[in-house]
Amino acid sequence: MTTGRLSFIAAFGFAIAGCGKTDRMMVSGNVMIDQKPVDQGLLTIESVGNSDKPTGASITNGKFTIDQSHGLRPGNHRVILQAERRTGKKIRDRQMPTEVDEMVIVNLKTDRLTAPISVDNAQHLEFNFNEAR
Repeated sequence: MTTGRLSFIAAFGFAIAGCGKTDRMMVSGNVMIDQKPVDQGLLTIESVGNSDKPTGASITNGKFTIDQSHGLRPGNHRVILQAERRTGKKIRDRQMPTEVDEMVIVNLKTDRLTAPISVDNAQHLEFNFNEAR
């Protein structure tokens, strides 16, 4: 009888573990400003239709990834960008022994992108922002 109870408890435990699946998706893609990859930055994505907390990802060389545990649910999302880009100039940095690339904060227009995110496009997102002029 003890063996039967242990089998039942083990089966019940596996059933509960299987119920822990999430409807969140891993999300990844490219971020550009005027069709040029963002050098460095931070992407914040927040749901339009539900009360999920916003999630974010760092951007390096135009690419970002958000793992499934912090991922998004399908639906419309606002996409907000904070970005830096290289100016092409070298500057002297007091903390570095050599010159480094000068980086500037990109001034974006106040409008934000809204993007539909689904199972079909979650890992192939393309966000292109317009730089303020």
